[in-house]
Amino acid sequence: MRKRGAQSLGEMLLGLIDKEKFLLAEKSIKILRGKMDKEDSFEVYLAYVSVLEKIARKMREAGRTDIAEKIQATFTEQISSEQKRKRAVQALGKVGGTDALISLLSALWESGIYKEVRDAIVNMGKEAMPLVMEIFREAEDKLLRRRMIDLITNIGADAMPHLVEAARDESWFIRRDVATILSEFEDPRAIEVLEMLSKDKELLTREIALEGIARTKDPEAERILIEALGDPVTKVRDTVIKLLAKVPGEKGALALCDMALQLEDEDLQKTICGSLRQMGHVAAVEGLTKLIEEAAFMGRPKYPDAVRVNALFALAKIGGDAARSVVEKAVDDKSRSVQIAAQSALRRMKTDAQAGNG
Repeated sequence: MRKRGAQSLGEMLLGLIDKEKFLLAEKSIKILRGKMDKEDSFEVYLAYVSVLEKIARKMREAGRTDIAEKIQATFTEQISSEQKRKRAVQALGKVGGTDALISLLSALWESGIYKEVRDAIVNMGKEAMPLVMEIFREAEDKLLRRRMIDLITNIGADAMPHLVEAARDESWFIRRDVATILSEFEDPRAIEVLEMLSKDKELLTREIALEGIARTKDPEAERILIEALGDPVTKVRDTVIKLLAKVPGEKGALALCDMALQLEDEDLQKTICGSLRQMGHVAAVEGLTKLIEEAAFMGRPKYPDAVRVNALFALAKIGGDAARSVVEKAVDDKSRSVQIAAQSALRRMKTDAQAGNG
């Protein structure tokens, strides 16, 4: 009954606005706000909020933004009230509309109700995105930026067209945060934008985009990461070497082997062996064998013993007859450290084989 009364009062007020009887409408709005403040039933309270949002929208259309802003201020007051904030947030999320959204966005700062505010905005979907992106582009405070990233991530697919545009923003931190958001998306369109951002002029944006690509499990992820091995910045290459372990494909394993064989950087070669070990792909056996057995001048090993040791442990993880044959041969290597590593690797392979048979 009270719910129907709220709706009837709203219809009357909308009629007054149509007739441009703004003074009378404004007085009636005050009565409506007073009734809403005293209402205990959520369903009736929701009806009042819905009516006020419609009135605010109508007032803006009629050019009376002053009255619309008073209604918006009412929503903000409701959110700020300890007793009313949660039901106000829930109601505004259900009702939607510009004024409700503005009030909810301003409440992102409020302590103790962030999750409720976020979920209410997420409930608005596409409708919320233009204003959300406006704040996302302008926000400088670190806490607010983190909350905007979380909010847009939870909005999901409805945010995608806006993120595609924002990925080309002049501000590096906007592009960086777009990469962070898309890293959590399962939307197939995300990989294209992440690939573009993986070539961004800013180092951090490239790294975040590449990490996101590795998480997507998209069929294109391996190709993009292999191409990124050619990044001119060593830090990015190091990141990609580790990320390829999360996309354990044949092409990635072969690319890492080729890189290790061409490098003269012992630390990077060891990092590559670590990734190949984690991948466990049989395609790496030939490359790892070369790291262990290739000779240089006077028959000396071409690669440092530390690299050869890491290659042996990678072979032990990969397993199989071909890998075992190389490890067994290394037991008689001239280097004591390689001998010990080969013996340890054989024990590991034996243990793994027994576990597999068991």
